[in-house]
Amino acid sequence: MMLDDLDNDAEWLALLAGFKVNFLEGRVPAFLSAWQACHGLPASAWGDDLKRCLHGLAGTAAMVGHADVGDQARAIETLWDKHGAGDLRVHSGLDALAEALRQIATAD
Repeated sequence: MMLDDLDNDAEWLALLAGFKVNFLEGRVPAFLSAWQACHGLPASAWGDDLKRCLHGLAGTAAMVGHADVGDQARAIETLWDKHGAGDLRVHSGLDALAEALRQIATAD
């Protein structure tokens, strides 16, 4: 099967629709909730949930038409890995990502 054939393949389209529902109803709220729980706490108190949610967004956003969000999440992950969660660029990136996700959630 050619990639172009997938554009009209009902099974593939249903799979993508499922990914989109999971993204909008699972990954987006999970990230927003995790970031809200961590916001205002020292980065050393964040635990692993926020990073796991961020990684999930980085991996799935492009599949549901939000490559920019995936790129943004991946860039934050890279900063976090290189400079630590306490880096101001990580915090501002997470704030910006949360705002972008709120806009997506209200638009879709």
